[in-house]
Amino acid sequence: MNKISLQDSDKYINEEDIFKIKDIIDRLKKEDNIEMVFHQPVDIEGLGLKDYLTIISKPMDLGTVLKNLDDGQYLKVTNALDDIQLIWDNCKKYNQEGSVLINK
Repeated sequence: MNKISLQDSDKYINEEDIFKIKDIIDRLKKEDNIEMVFHQPVDIEGLGLKDYLTIISKPMDLGTVLKNLDDGQYLKVTNALDDIQLIWDNCKKYNQEGSVLINK
């Protein structure tokens, strides 16, 4: 399989790119160290995260990225890759040192 290179990331997205990005997401979902919490939106109410939306301005998850791909919401490859990166950035931002960690 061909890889998406950084030099290609600012080009307009096409069907092959969508297939590659979905493959990336599938691989992320299969990783043992990737918790299922990244597969769907954060359950803000259920987890009692009242401050979540004051800290995180654009929530993102792998399911939303897949839906956006299917709905044609991404104009460029970089837009989809940026949203995937945003998942991890949001996690690190919200779960800063000193924050309450939820154990399984």
